[in-house]
Amino acid sequence: MDRLIAHDWAGNVRDLENAFERALILFRKGPLDFRELSDYSSRGGEQVAGSTSQFVSEESLKLDSVIADHILKVLEITGGKVAGKNSAFRILGVHPATLRHRMRKLGIPFGRRPAIP
Repeated sequence: MDRLIAHDWAGNVRDLENAFERALILFRKGPLDFRELSDYSSRGGEQVAGSTSQFVSEESLKLDSVIADHILKVLEITGGKVAGKNSAFRILGVHPATLRHRMRKLGIPFGRRPAIP
């Protein structure tokens, strides 16, 4: 809590929201941790030189990569079901067409597989 209060948010509530979303993604099991706040400057989230965590790759920090990983995890939970009852779109809280569009953009396959003769 002290780290959140001490951080320079520059009056931007979206930065605070993004910090919580990131913590929720990174710390799914257990308490949220905001250690990475000290690794970022107050200038738009630019990372301070030499502060890259040894546990986080640069690729895993890209938004599209995080979104694709999350969608794939939800699809695993739903058995690949995008729409309908007990499906990914309900868990993710987005319209099925929006989810399919994002999956196309990220290269995540969906739909019925053609029958093998």
